[in-house]
Amino acid sequence: MDDATPRERLLEAATELFAENGYDAVNVETLRKRAGVSNGSFFHLFAAKDDLAADLLVTCVADYQAAIIKALARCETAADGIAAMIRGHIRWVTNNPDKARFMLDDARAAWFAKATDRLNTHNKAFGAAIERWRAPLTAQGHLRDVPIGIFVAAVAGPVNMICRAWVSGRQLTSASPQRSEDELIALACHALVITQPKVRANRKTSR
Repeated sequence: MDDATPRERLLEAATELFAENGYDAVNVETLRKRAGVSNGSFFHLFAAKDDLAADLLVTCVADYQAAIIKALARCETAADGIAAMIRGHIRWVTNNPDKARFMLDDARAAWFAKATDRLNTHNKAFGAAIERWRAPLTAQGHLRDVPIGIFVAAVAGPVNMICRAWVSGRQLTSASPQRSEDELIALACHALVITQPKVRANRKTSR
């Protein structure tokens, strides 16, 4: 990251160091040395380590949500969209385990409060993007008409629980969450997708 900004270098250093040593064991001096920035540059960008952690949390959430929205935009059917959201969630977590661990397992009140307003803004935009895809399918009778919060919980809740357990090491099996994605997709589709009855062609009967 030779051309990265000091902020980008600090976010990368924080991601690596928090994963390697845990948040509490990392201090500002270690962060700025890993990032290759001066003491003045650090405090010009962040008032304290908690502020850097809050910025990292927002960055992780925004990156995750962008990946889901990109995957969903290519889907025309209800089942394909649900599958894309679940597969996209798992892909992002397994491709970014350090960010996922920080976002899913390490978030705490010390910095979460500093990120709340920005997270709310991202979450509203994320919900609106999902709703733009979902609304026509709901109106056409392909998806159950449930509030957006219930829809997101039904799709993301189970996969989020499995991914959180995996990144934290608390899982019952060492298998990647990808091993569970087909079952998770089937369960979400069963809960949310309305099966359309097949229309029988009219046939003249001979007398």
